[in-house]
Amino acid sequence: MLVAKHDTEDQDFISFLTIYKGYFVELVLIASQTAEDKNLTDEQIARCVEFLTDMDFIPGAARNENGSTAALAGESFTANLSAYNPAANTVQLELLQSVPVDPETVDALQVGDTLTVGDLSIRVETIDRAEEYPVINEEYSLRPWEDEFLLFFYEREIMAPIRSLTVEIPDTLVFVDEIDPDSGEVLDTPATETAADLRKLLEHTDGPDFASQNVTVTFDENGGLAKVERFHTPWQ
Repeated sequence: MLVAKHDTEDQDFISFLTIYKGYFVELVLIASQTAEDKNLTDEQIARCVEFLTDMDFIPGAARNENGSTAALAGESFTANLSAYNPAANTVQLELLQSVPVDPETVDALQVGDTLTVGDLSIRVETIDRAEEYPVINEEYSLRPWEDEFLLFFYEREIMAPIRSLTVEIPDTLVFVDEIDPDSGEVLDTPATETAADLRKLLEHTDGPDFASQNVTVTFDENGGLAKVERFHTPWQ
């Protein structure tokens, strides 16, 4: 690992560089523009070294140059849906995956620490271990999952994107909706709808919409979009 410190008149910053499993990795540490003290501490430097030392890559779905979805055939993913194009009949999918947190990190977590999961970093202001699982800042919880933990914001799991692609919405698509499209309430019996119903929801963003981690998508044997399932709306 190479640690390079850059001294400037206004603000110092440090680059941490390493090779990991054939990947070149660089992490830059710099004080916040709003911080009173722009000098970096030994503790902050040590935390970055520890982060790079302990990190691991979580394998995701293979991505190739032409954006083929063949590798996704038969698979299901949690996803974000966005950028619906009625003229082209396409929608953009951001496929997501869980980000496990190891028990050692959870046990050592204290007020003042920063917990990073995927693209989200949380400054720990409070941590309550009296509940069934640790609750952070009264909003986030670390819930046991196999031998590790998953981070939730209320009832929504915090996940990390692994691939973004644009796909066609075929007429054969099955849309399973557990939410009333008018009220946003949970249906007693999920409704099995069509591709046309999905397109209608994507066109109207003023109603119960599709938000991060609210949709499950399933690909058919040819890598095409086969099913979309909605379980809750953003405010639930």
